[in-house]
Amino acid sequence: MKGGYTYSSEAVSDEYLQVNNCGRLGKSPFDITTNREHGRIDYQIIYVLKGNCIVNIGEGQICLSVGDVLLFKPKEKQSYTLLRESEMLWVHFTGAGCENLLKECNIQSGRAYKTGDVNHIPDIFEKIIGERILKYPLSGLKCNSLLIMLLVTISRIANTQGMENEKIDNRIIKVLEKMHKDCSKDIDLDKYAEMCHLSKDRFLHVFKDFTGVSPHKYQTELRMEKARDLLRHSSLNVSEVSQLVGYSDICYFSRLFKKYVGCSPKNFR
Repeated sequence: MKGGYTYSSEAVSDEYLQVNNCGRLGKSPFDITTNREHGRIDYQIIYVLKGNCIVNIGEGQICLSVGDVLLFKPKEKQSYTLLRESEMLWVHFTGAGCENLLKECNIQSGRAYKTGDVNHIPDIFEKIIGERILKYPLSGLKCNSLLIMLLVTISRIANTQGMENEKIDNRIIKVLEKMHKDCSKDIDLDKYAEMCHLSKDRFLHVFKDFTGVSPHKYQTELRMEKARDLLRHSSLNVSEVSQLVGYSDICYFSRLFKKYVGCSPKNFR
Protein backbone atom coordinates (compact mmCIF):
# COMPACT_ATOMS: atom_id res chain seq x y z
CA MET A 1 0.00 0.00 0.00
CA LYS A 2 1.23 3.50 -0.82
CA GLY A 3 0.58 5.93 1.99
CA GLY A 4 -2.28 5.29 4.38
CA TYR A 5 -2.27 4.19 7.97
CA THR A 6 0.86 3.72 10.03
CA TYR A 7 -0.34 0.70 12.00
CA SER A 8 -2.91 -2.06 11.95
CA SER A 9 -5.18 -3.35 14.71
CA GLU A 10 -6.94 -6.32 13.15
CA ALA A 11 -8.87 -8.30 15.73
CA VAL A 12 -11.97 -10.43 16.14
CA SER A 13 -13.99 -10.07 19.32
CA ASP A 14 -16.77 -12.12 20.91
CA GLU A 15 -18.16 -8.91 22.43
CA TYR A 16 -21.29 -7.47 20.83
CA LEU A 17 -19.30 -4.67 19.17
CA GLN A 18 -15.73 -3.40 19.22
CA VAL A 19 -14.07 -0.57 17.30
CA ASN A 20 -10.60 -1.73 16.29
CA ASN A 21 -9.36 1.47 14.72
CA CYS A 22 -10.45 4.68 13.02
CA GLY A 23 -8.64 7.38 11.09
CA ARG A 24 -8.08 9.54 8.04
CA LEU A 25 -6.35 8.83 4.76
CA GLY A 26 -5.35 11.22 2.00
CA LYS A 27 -4.37 14.84 1.39
CA SER A 28 -1.56 13.49 -0.76
CA PRO A 29 -0.22 14.89 -4.05
CA PHE A 30 -0.23 11.29 -5.29
CA ASP A 31 -2.88 8.60 -5.66
CA ILE A 32 -3.02 6.25 -2.65
CA THR A 33 -3.82 2.64 -3.49
CA THR A 34 -4.94 -0.02 -1.04
CA ASN A 35 -4.84 -3.68 -2.09
CA ARG A 36 -5.87 -6.43 0.30
CA GLU A 37 -6.47 -9.55 -1.77
CA HIS A 38 -8.03 -11.42 1.12
CA GLY A 39 -9.38 -8.38 2.93
CA ARG A 40 -9.12 -8.08 6.69
CA ILE A 41 -10.54 -10.22 9.47
CA ASP A 42 -12.78 -7.37 10.63
CA TYR A 43 -15.31 -5.02 9.01
CA GLN A 44 -14.36 -1.71 7.42
CA ILE A 45 -16.40 1.34 6.44
CA ILE A 46 -14.90 4.07 4.28
CA TYR A 47 -16.39 7.54 3.82
CA VAL A 48 -15.18 9.98 1.15
CA LEU A 49 -14.63 13.38 2.75
CA LYS A 50 -13.08 15.11 -0.26
CA GLY A 51 -12.47 14.24 -3.92
CA ASN A 52 -12.95 10.71 -5.27
CA CYS A 53 -12.07 7.09 -4.60
CA ILE A 54 -12.04 4.40 -7.29
CA VAL A 55 -13.09 0.98 -5.94
CA ASN A 56 -12.70 -2.33 -7.78
CA ILE A 57 -15.73 -4.54 -7.15
CA GLY A 58 -15.89 -7.86 -8.96
CA GLU A 59 -15.10 -7.29 -12.60
CA GLY A 60 -16.02 -3.61 -12.53
CA GLN A 61 -15.27 -0.31 -10.83
CA ILE A 62 -17.27 2.30 -9.00
CA CYS A 63 -16.27 5.89 -8.33
CA LEU A 64 -17.08 7.15 -4.85
CA SER A 65 -17.54 10.89 -4.42
CA VAL A 66 -18.01 13.19 -1.44
CA GLY A 67 -20.44 11.73 1.07
CA ASP A 68 -20.34 8.20 -0.35
CA VAL A 69 -20.02 5.27 2.07
CA LEU A 70 -18.85 1.72 1.36
CA LEU A 71 -18.74 -1.34 3.61
CA PHE A 72 -16.22 -4.18 3.39
CA LYS A 73 -17.01 -7.43 5.18
CA PRO A 74 -14.37 -9.66 6.81
CA LYS A 75 -12.13 -11.50 4.32
CA GLU A 76 -13.68 -9.54 1.44
CA LYS A 77 -11.18 -8.31 -1.13
CA GLN A 78 -10.33 -4.63 -0.72
CA SER A 79 -8.97 -2.82 -3.75
CA TYR A 80 -9.37 0.93 -4.03
CA THR A 81 -7.46 4.05 -5.03
CA LEU A 82 -7.94 7.38 -3.31
CA LEU A 83 -7.17 9.97 -5.95
CA ARG A 84 -4.63 12.70 -5.25
CA GLU A 85 -5.73 15.53 -2.98
CA SER A 86 -8.73 13.43 -1.98
CA GLU A 87 -9.47 12.42 1.59
CA MET A 88 -11.40 9.66 3.30
CA LEU A 89 -12.38 8.61 6.80
CA TRP A 90 -12.42 4.96 7.80
CA VAL A 91 -13.29 2.70 10.71
CA HIS A 92 -12.49 -0.96 11.37
CA PHE A 93 -14.78 -2.87 13.71
CA THR A 94 -15.72 -6.37 14.83
CA GLY A 95 -18.07 -8.16 17.20
CA ALA A 96 -20.71 -10.86 17.45
CA GLY A 97 -23.49 -8.33 16.85
CA CYS A 98 -22.09 -6.79 13.66
CA GLU A 99 -24.03 -8.91 11.18
CA ASN A 100 -27.40 -8.31 12.83
CA LEU A 101 -26.67 -4.62 13.36
CA LEU A 102 -25.74 -4.10 9.71
CA LYS A 103 -28.78 -6.10 8.61
CA GLU A 104 -31.06 -3.98 10.79
CA CYS A 105 -29.53 -0.83 9.32
CA ASN A 106 -29.86 -2.31 5.79
CA ILE A 107 -26.18 -1.69 5.06
CA GLN A 108 -24.64 -4.21 2.67
CA SER A 109 -21.18 -4.67 1.23
CA GLY A 110 -20.49 -3.94 -2.43
CA ARG A 111 -22.98 -1.08 -2.57
CA ALA A 112 -22.15 2.63 -2.40
CA TYR A 113 -24.46 4.56 -0.07
CA LYS A 114 -24.89 8.21 -0.96
CA THR A 115 -25.30 10.46 2.06
CA GLY A 116 -24.43 13.78 0.43
CA ASP A 117 -22.45 16.49 2.16
CA VAL A 118 -23.79 15.84 5.66
CA ASN A 119 -21.55 17.41 8.28
CA HIS A 120 -22.57 15.26 11.24
CA ILE A 121 -21.25 12.04 9.65
CA PRO A 122 -17.63 13.30 9.62
CA ASP A 123 -18.26 14.65 13.12
CA ILE A 124 -19.05 11.12 14.35
CA PHE A 125 -15.86 9.79 12.76
CA GLU A 126 -13.86 12.58 14.42
CA LYS A 127 -15.36 11.75 17.82
CA ILE A 128 -14.38 8.09 17.43
CA ILE A 129 -10.84 9.14 16.42
CA GLY A 130 -10.67 11.45 19.43
CA GLU A 131 -11.77 8.72 21.83
CA ARG A 132 -9.18 6.35 20.35
CA ILE A 133 -6.38 8.90 20.75
CA LEU A 134 -7.22 10.42 24.14
CA LYS A 135 -8.36 7.14 25.76
CA TYR A 136 -10.81 8.67 28.22
CA PRO A 137 -12.39 6.36 30.82
CA LEU A 138 -14.88 4.02 29.12
CA SER A 139 -13.58 5.15 25.72
CA GLY A 140 -14.21 1.67 24.27
CA LEU A 141 -17.87 1.84 25.25
CA LYS A 142 -18.13 5.39 23.90
CA CYS A 143 -16.55 4.32 20.58
CA ASN A 144 -19.07 1.48 20.27
CA SER A 145 -22.00 3.81 20.90
CA LEU A 146 -20.63 6.29 18.35
CA LEU A 147 -20.25 3.48 15.80
CA ILE A 148 -23.91 2.52 16.27
CA MET A 149 -24.84 6.19 15.83
CA LEU A 150 -22.74 6.27 12.64
CA LEU A 151 -24.44 3.19 11.18
CA VAL A 152 -27.93 4.42 12.05
CA THR A 153 -27.19 7.88 10.59
CA ILE A 154 -25.88 6.38 7.35
CA SER A 155 -28.92 4.11 7.12
CA ARG A 156 -31.45 6.87 7.79
CA ILE A 157 -29.98 9.18 5.18
CA ALA A 158 -28.99 6.70 2.46
CA ASN A 159 -32.00 4.40 2.68
CA THR A 160 -34.48 7.29 2.57
CA GLN A 161 -32.78 8.66 -0.56
CA GLY A 162 -31.20 11.66 1.11
CA MET A 163 -32.00 14.34 3.62
CA GLU A 164 -34.77 15.90 1.54
CA ASN A 165 -36.87 12.75 1.76
CA GLU A 166 -36.15 12.56 5.48
CA LYS A 167 -37.44 16.12 5.87
CA ILE A 168 -40.59 15.23 3.90
CA ASP A 169 -41.14 12.16 6.08
CA ASN A 170 -40.87 14.33 9.21
CA ARG A 171 -43.49 16.71 7.77
CA ILE A 172 -45.79 13.79 6.95
CA ILE A 173 -45.46 12.68 10.57
CA LYS A 174 -46.58 16.16 11.65
CA VAL A 175 -49.62 15.81 9.39
CA LEU A 176 -50.41 12.41 10.89
CA GLU A 177 -50.15 13.86 14.40
CA LYS A 178 -52.62 16.58 13.40
CA MET A 179 -54.98 14.01 11.85
CA HIS A 180 -54.93 11.97 15.04
CA LYS A 181 -55.66 15.07 17.10
CA ASP A 182 -58.42 16.38 14.81
CA CYS A 183 -59.83 13.17 13.36
CA SER A 184 -63.43 14.43 13.71
CA LYS A 185 -62.71 17.42 11.47
CA ASP A 186 -62.95 17.29 7.68
CA ILE A 187 -59.66 16.77 5.85
CA ASP A 188 -58.06 19.90 4.42
CA LEU A 189 -55.73 18.56 1.74
CA ASP A 190 -54.55 22.02 0.72
CA LYS A 191 -53.49 22.77 4.28
CA TYR A 192 -51.73 19.42 4.70
CA ALA A 193 -49.87 19.88 1.41
CA GLU A 194 -48.81 23.35 2.55
CA MET A 195 -47.51 21.88 5.83
CA CYS A 196 -45.29 19.57 3.79
CA HIS A 197 -44.24 22.29 1.31
CA LEU A 198 -45.61 20.12 -1.49
CA SER A 199 -48.23 20.48 -4.20
CA LYS A 200 -51.50 18.70 -3.43
CA ASP A 201 -50.86 15.99 -6.02
CA ARG A 202 -47.34 15.40 -4.72
CA PHE A 203 -48.60 15.33 -1.14
CA LEU A 204 -51.19 12.67 -1.99
CA HIS A 205 -48.49 10.54 -3.62
CA VAL A 206 -46.01 10.92 -0.73
CA PHE A 207 -48.71 10.32 1.90
CA LYS A 208 -49.76 7.04 0.28
CA ASP A 209 -46.14 5.93 -0.06
CA PHE A 210 -45.62 6.64 3.63
CA THR A 211 -48.83 5.13 5.06
CA GLY A 212 -49.99 2.73 2.35
CA VAL A 213 -53.41 4.42 2.07
CA SER A 214 -54.93 7.73 0.98
CA PRO A 215 -55.50 10.54 3.53
CA HIS A 216 -59.27 9.96 3.42
CA LYS A 217 -58.95 6.23 4.09
CA TYR A 218 -56.42 6.90 6.84
CA GLN A 219 -58.85 9.32 8.49
CA THR A 220 -61.74 6.87 8.19
CA GLU A 221 -59.65 4.17 9.88
CA LEU A 222 -58.78 6.63 12.66
CA ARG A 223 -62.46 7.48 13.13
CA MET A 224 -63.48 3.83 13.24
CA GLU A 225 -60.81 3.09 15.84
CA LYS A 226 -62.00 6.00 17.97
CA ALA A 227 -65.62 4.89 17.53
CA ARG A 228 -64.75 1.35 18.69
CA ASP A 229 -63.04 2.77 21.74
CA LEU A 230 -66.00 5.03 22.62
CA LEU A 231 -68.54 2.26 22.13
CA ARG A 232 -66.51 -0.11 24.27
CA HIS A 233 -65.53 2.24 27.09
CA SER A 234 -68.21 4.95 27.34
CA SER A 235 -71.94 5.21 27.95
CA LEU A 236 -72.51 7.39 24.87
CA ASN A 237 -75.23 6.22 22.50
CA VAL A 238 -74.52 5.45 18.83
CA SER A 239 -75.76 8.85 17.66
CA GLU A 240 -73.45 10.66 20.07
CA VAL A 241 -70.47 8.53 19.07
CA SER A 242 -71.26 9.23 15.41
CA GLN A 243 -71.18 12.99 16.05
CA LEU A 244 -67.96 12.83 18.10
CA VAL A 245 -66.01 11.02 15.38
CA GLY A 246 -67.15 13.40 12.65
CA TYR A 247 -70.34 11.96 11.11
CA SER A 248 -73.62 13.92 11.34
CA ASP A 249 -75.47 11.18 9.43
CA ILE A 250 -75.86 8.22 11.78
CA CYS A 251 -76.97 5.92 8.96
CA TYR A 252 -73.82 6.65 6.97
CA PHE A 253 -71.71 6.16 10.09
CA SER A 254 -73.37 2.79 10.78
CA ARG A 255 -72.75 1.58 7.20
CA LEU A 256 -69.08 2.60 7.39
CA PHE A 257 -68.66 1.03 10.81
CA LYS A 258 -70.08 -2.28 9.62
CA LYS A 259 -67.83 -2.17 6.54
CA TYR A 260 -64.68 -1.67 8.59
CA VAL A 261 -65.52 -3.60 11.76
CA GLY A 262 -67.79 -6.34 10.44
CA CYS A 263 -70.85 -5.59 12.55
CA SER A 264 -73.16 -2.68 13.35
CA PRO A 265 -72.26 -0.21 16.13
CA LYS A 266 -75.18 -1.51 18.20
CA ASN A 267 -74.10 -5.14 17.88
CA PHE A 268 -70.45 -4.21 18.56
CA ARG A 269 -71.41 -2.82 21.93
